[in-house]
Amino acid sequence: MSGSNRDLRRQLARERALVAALKVEATTDLLTGLRNRRYATTELARLVSRGRRESVALYAILMLDIDRFKRVNDRYGHHAGDEVLISVADALTETCRATDIVTRWGGEEFLVICPGTSPEDALALAHRLRLCIELASAGGTVLPWCLTASVGVSQSFSFEESYEGVIRRADAALYRAKNQGRNRVVQLLVENAA
Repeated sequence: MSGSNRDLRRQLARERALVAALKVEATTDLLTGLRNRRYATTELARLVSRGRRESVALYAILMLDIDRFKRVNDRYGHHAGDEVLISVADALTETCRATDIVTRWGGEEFLVICPGTSPEDALALAHRLRLCIELASAGGTVLPWCLTASVGVSQSFSFEESYEGVIRRADAALYRAKNQGRNRVVQLLVENAA
């Protein structure tokens, strides 16, 4: 009987470890090691729920896109593109605060969720991230030119029922940054702001 209980406990421990490993794999980008889009949306939903309970200003979102990334893959191959994505992920992780959630949103886009961050602090962080990517790539060996990034910044508001509007604003700000010449930061706090 004692041996059966011990075997059962071991089996249960193995199953729990497997479930935990599968959860991590399901929420992690395998190339960069960052959290993925699924994890980001789960965390955003959690922040919105917390905001409803506590009535607080919740978070800022920074959406970052590597400028002219297609040129890297076309000219140097996907292996070089992968190296660039990994080095950008490392630079973002090193620059962001421990409380920030750095994710690979998809392709060459990254999303940073900044809980408890004012619009001014989010804008300052976005400028630091843009600069750190430029500086990190200047010392790299993958490409003969510096990478640049465009960043869109948005802020949550206590009246918002979901995170989708915050993401839409960050995305719109990102594309404004690209349309205004790339390698810049644009902050959009409300829909249709000029």
